[in-house]
Amino acid sequence: MKSRLYRSSWARLLLIALLALTLSTRGEARGFCFEEAGAAQGVDPILLRALAAQESSCGANNYNRNATSEDHGPMQINDSWLRDHKFRQQGVNLHDLYDPCTANYIASYLMADCYKQFGVTWRAVGCYNAKTYSKQIQYANKIYNRIQRYRKTGKGIC
Repeated sequence: MKSRLYRSSWARLLLIALLALTLSTRGEARGFCFEEAGAAQGVDPILLRALAAQESSCGANNYNRNATSEDHGPMQINDSWLRDHKFRQQGVNLHDLYDPCTANYIASYLMADCYKQFGVTWRAVGCYNAKTYSKQIQYANKIYNRIQRYRKTGKGIC
């Protein structure tokens, strides 16, 4: 019989994030882990690559302050996501958001959450970045254009 630890999606996410963080700090899994993170939550790795390119130009140490919140790391994960999803209670802190692999696992979890709200749609992609419909659509268009550019030229994503 499986323990409660493995039944909890929060615990699984924490386990994946901690494993990714451990591996990346030991030098065994440097990089962004796009494929692994996407597979963990059923999110296309190309979408994760486009999000990283849009959010941080593929840089790991990006930080942005908004009017009421802050965005951290290569996936520019907003600190409000940490509060809303109670990641901190699972041991994830702001420092973890700067590890590319860990950030991608969290981003894939957030995208999966957006898929639950809106289905696998462009609005769900916009949900990753914005709460209002108009801003979601604007953001989704940017990601769509990045993916189209990548398909045509091989450029535009991480």
